[in-house]
Amino acid sequence: MKLPTQETARDRVLGDDELRWLWQACDEAGWAFGPLVKLLVLTAQRRDEVAGMEWSEIDLVKRVWTIPRHKAKNDRVHEVQLSEAAIE
Repeated sequence: MKLPTQETARDRVLGDDELRWLWQACDEAGWAFGPLVKLLVLTAQRRDEVAGMEWSEIDLVKRVWTIPRHKAKNDRVHEVQLSEAAIE
């Protein structure tokens, strides 16, 4: 079956100024989208995985978020190291 459109690789990344602008916009947006977007930036994980994050998946002592395989796109358990900013 032929694909309806050709996929294109995405090479675009945010520059420092754009990232600073986004972070400030997240502060202005407030709950719940502001913190969600900040976690997307801080963890570099997929939108649906971050939006579906549960406290039971987070180990604050080890500073690790374990994404269970049933939530991961590739059907594999995935561990994400959490920075201090992500923990906050």
